[in-house]
Amino acid sequence: MFRILMISMLAVLMTACLNNSDSASVGTGKQAPELEAATSFNTSDGGSFKLSDFKGKIVAVDFWATWCGPCISSMPHIIAWHEKYNERGLVIIGYTDESSKNLESFIEKHEVPYIIGVGDNVFDERYGIEGIPHLALIDQDGKIIKRGHPMSFEDADIESALSAAGL
Repeated sequence: MFRILMISMLAVLMTACLNNSDSASVGTGKQAPELEAATSFNTSDGGSFKLSDFKGKIVAVDFWATWCGPCISSMPHIIAWHEKYNERGLVIIGYTDESSKNLESFIEKHEVPYIIGVGDNVFDERYGIEGIPHLALIDQDGKIIKRGHPMSFEDADIESALSAAGL
């Protein structure tokens, strides 16, 4: 029994190591992969945009969906960042895909003030996303500062990024 338990634990650890090595390519200090949104909300024209359009700014990209309970639970935290740091230059992008239904009414109901972009796939493999919500904080040069669950971020993470950018 002990041997089976040890083998099972070893298999879990090996899987975790393999998953971490895959996501290391999109880890801290690496260039953020380009994201494109075909449509957007809370923008001047509702049109398309690319992540690279925001180069020179600190960007927080929240990968989420309307059907994701934990995503919705994280939104007040992200909205608070928008209210606190938007004027200093933080750009928040909620990135979702076509699986999010009735976006316009959802945004209105939840009073989401930041940009929402609709792209191809919220589970973007280039970012190593296996589950949502997932947030990537990106510096003014387009490099990932930190990534993970939005609730793992603190104001100090945002303050540090803005200060490093001189904002």
